Amino acid sequence: MKNDYFNTFESGDIEIRENIELNIEHSNLFVVMEEWFDVDKKFGINVNNDDNVWVNLFADYQPFSGELRIFYDIDADKKAYEREYIPTDEEKELFVQQIEQACEQQTKMSCKEFYVREYAENYADSLKLVCEEKRYKRFFGVLRRDIKKTGK
Repeated sequence: MKNDYFNTFESGDIEIRENIELNIEHSNLFVVMEEWFDVDKKFGINVNNDDNVWVNLFADYQPFSGELRIFYDIDADKKAYEREYIPTDEEKELFVQQIEQACEQQTKMSCKEFYVREYAENYADSLKLVCEEKRYKRFFGVLRRDIKKTGK
């Protein structure tokens, strides 16, 4: 982490090792991240000295809209707490870059390509195609012209 007012994340602070997953319920990619930083210092919590408490860091990323949600769980013996973390613009850029790199390494695809492939492979039976009126008319207008030209 940088030694600034926000303890801003740097590239070595997180690592993505687990597979990125499509979360169809929330229409995003779900990412599990390993923390390589002082969670107490960054999140203003007090868990480092308790061996019975774990902090897990996650991201929900929508590659088409660019929406990113960072959150962490504090898992104690008898309770679990979920907290959202609002990244700075610089951190958001870093998270997105690392998620994109991890997706490319894991799948040999961009996040957008992975999202579409996973959706098509796993949820195509429930996929309903909806054409916007303008696109529909434009497409079939072009198709009609092509049919007239070729006679087919």
